[in-house]
Amino acid sequence: MKILVVTCGFILFFISCDKKNEHSETSEYLEWYLQLVENEEEFRSSDLLLNDNILFIPMSVGPSPRRAVLKAVDINSKEVLWTWDEHYVEYGANSFCKSGYTYQNIVCICSNNVISAVDINTGKTVWHNRNEYSGLIGIRGYKEHIFRQTKSDNNDRLGIEYANIKTGNWEELIVYEKKDSFFLYGSTVTPFERNGEVYITFIHSKLTTGPNRVYFSWLNLYNINQRKMVWTSDTIRGESGFPFATPGLIPTIDGEMVSFGDRSIFTYNLLTGEKIWDKYYGNSFALFSNLTAYEGNVYGNNESLFMVGHEMKTGMRLFNVETGGTASKIVADDGKLYLSAVTTSGPNRLIVLDSHSGKLLFEVEAQFLDEESKPNLFFDRVIEIEKNTKNIYTTDHKHLLTFKFN
Repeated sequence: MKILVVTCGFILFFISCDKKNEHSETSEYLEWYLQLVENEEEFRSSDLLLNDNILFIPMSVGPSPRRAVLKAVDINSKEVLWTWDEHYVEYGANSFCKSGYTYQNIVCICSNNVISAVDINTGKTVWHNRNEYSGLIGIRGYKEHIFRQTKSDNNDRLGIEYANIKTGNWEELIVYEKKDSFFLYGSTVTPFERNGEVYITFIHSKLTTGPNRVYFSWLNLYNINQRKMVWTSDTIRGESGFPFATPGLIPTIDGEMVSFGDRSIFTYNLLTGEKIWDKYYGNSFALFSNLTAYEGNVYGNNESLFMVGHEMKTGMRLFNVETGGTASKIVADDGKLYLSAVTTSGPNRLIVLDSHSGKLLFEVEAQFLDEESKPNLFFDRVIEIEKNTKNIYTTDHKHLLTFKFN
């Protein structure tokens, strides 16, 4: 086991600086930044995780060999509190799963079939688990409950597992096994609480083989307290026919509605499993950004370089505006939508839109490009907001960057 504990005061290449002092050409909205790797290195980040005043950055550090490295940054002091790399040291992991989870004094992350919980105060491992099966997307959680969906390497088995984040003792809740010529796949799980009981909603799929694959998929609602499936929807099918992929890697919930998307946006009633509406858009919403539900609406950024907003109950479209592709998830707060790594041509951008009209309120380009505008300093496909200060956090393959849009 190996834990590295470092601070900015001891390591010179962790540099926090004022934009006005050293980089006069950076955006007026850039509050501060912190270099996270040595000059000859770069990284790609999985989803950022925020717990009170500590921001966690799960990184794949390169160039070669790439290493899975987790850093904890105090967003008040702007210092790196500790660095953790046991998945690389013990198992040779070169990256983390897309999503992790943090609750109370623990942050939980995974690399393929290895999951660990780390104490956020000390940077030491609380528990770790190595599963026979690989994980899909990553860890999802609600309070102390954590979940993951697993699959076999040859796609003949799909499972849903549950644990308490403090103990790491995993229980398999649901198993789907191949019984015909179709392969199995699925989404991650979305947990929530209703009337004092914890539920998860998720998608499982059966897909044909060959170049023109067809996905037959179902949305599910499962009661964790009762260990009981509440409902499974009819086969998911939209106006364009069956989906071209598992429809929605991360289902998103608002009230009694759940939405997910591939080339269409689908919205279902969470209580009954009935489809309310769907809308076909011709290209994927699920490549990187997926969908975000916020204040009764659902928003998606499409790989055909536009964002749409719909009312979840009626399907009425609020707007369709040009943005860009290969973007981060959408973060919503205080009537605004935040999106990083929005790509058209040239340096990618971080943008802020009005959640009602889609009007562009702010935009900034990637900050630290050299004279050739190399993409290794473009914004990463990650974004997070601290809702008290309204500070926006993202990365650019070398730095943690903090923006404030007034």
